[in-house]
Amino acid sequence: METQLQQALSRVHNLMHEDESIKALNMLENDAGLTAFAVRSNFLLTAAEKGCINIAQHLLENGADINCRDEHGNTPLHQAAWNRKPKMAKFLILHGAKINAVTENWYTPLHHAAFQQNPAIVQMLIYHGACQSIRAKVTGHLAKDEAPMGSDIRVSMEGAYATWMHNQWPFPSPNRPA
Repeated sequence: METQLQQALSRVHNLMHEDESIKALNMLENDAGLTAFAVRSNFLLTAAEKGCINIAQHLLENGADINCRDEHGNTPLHQAAWNRKPKMAKFLILHGAKINAVTENWYTPLHHAAFQQNPAIVQMLIYHGACQSIRAKVTGHLAKDEAPMGSDIRVSMEGAYATWMHNQWPFPSPNRPA
């Protein structure tokens, strides 16, 4: 049997799928036993997954935590990256989402975007300072390792990573003044 929270979230999920509507939030907040903060945090993760920017804006204006997490440590930015929602990713970044947030297994939004082969989100994350040297705990992969070998996105990320490594090198090189 579903709990009251599960039933309410199911109704909101269906509404978001059909129509990006603020009334879904109000419906959830009026259900007995649900705190506004819990509703907003769970709802923001779903809004990010679905790419519902208007709802995300409303939630943030009403106290939702832009860096809230699900049971695996995914933030709304992780959800946007995994679900290929570049407009949502941009919205979240511009509103203060942590670019380098890590899940319980140390996956970043950049890992998710690379795995999903989404160059728009990969480039956006790198442009806004995503760390390319974070290794996932289980696989040991860098974000660039998540993209398939030979894919355009991997080639692009390998070039960006090589540039980053070059800039980290503490010794002078022929291409860089001392």
